[in-house]
Amino acid sequence: MEYDPERLEQVIARLELIKRLKRKYGDTIEAILAYANEAEQKLQALEHQSERREAIEQELTQAQAEAEQLCAQLSELRRAGAERFAQAVQGHLRELAMERALFEVAVTPKPMDSSGVDAIEFLFSANPGEPPRPLNKIASGGEMSRVMLALKAVLADASPVPTLVFDEIDAGLGGRTAYYVGEKLAHLAEHFQILCITHLPQIASRAGTHFLIEKYVEGERTRVSITPLTGEARVAEIARMLAGEATETALQHARELLQKQAEEAPV
Repeated sequence: MEYDPERLEQVIARLELIKRLKRKYGDTIEAILAYANEAEQKLQALEHQSERREAIEQELTQAQAEAEQLCAQLSELRRAGAERFAQAVQGHLRELAMERALFEVAVTPKPMDSSGVDAIEFLFSANPGEPPRPLNKIASGGEMSRVMLALKAVLADASPVPTLVFDEIDAGLGGRTAYYVGEKLAHLAEHFQILCITHLPQIASRAGTHFLIEKYVEGERTRVSITPLTGEARVAEIARMLAGEATETALQHARELLQKQAEEAPV
């Protein structure tokens, strides 16, 4: 075999290159070739980046146009539904002794987001001559209670659910107004299960099932007891709610109230 110094130098350089490639890109020739193939694909992707960007921009423009079209359709449906919804709420408010109240749904434009291009706000006026203003800023406790009851009644009609929960819906109410609220709850109970936490006898006396919930301290802990009330126990609790204590007069009034509600209950 003829000795060729130049060829030997080439082979040594080649082997040194392979060693460097192994240290950097993999322990085997196969791993190095796989890395080279991956790098080639990335290079091709970079070379076509401009074309890819144009395609993405076209997709974005198309998606934006579709979103705007859907938002316009949603906005139209909202504006049509807002009037019907407001009328339905006002109908329930009239049944809650708020004949002169005005309820509106304001639909105003806003920048597009995941909910569309509309800002929705409930406007309310309890007295004639006063322009409707944001509900959460002007309604009193009693007014808010009745508006919330009307809203729940409308929403329950539109999207039936098996159970409605009212936590102290009687806040700020009393007298005849509380009677109307109890009547509305009783009508709702014909179609839904109603769970209502109340401090008013006009509402509690409407219930088909009555529980007394009390907090007490046992040792170092606060506990809650729930007691079903029937018969004279219920009469006594209604009397306590009426007068603060179960006097004979209060007991008689409680019996009359329960009897009246039983006579008015749907058959």
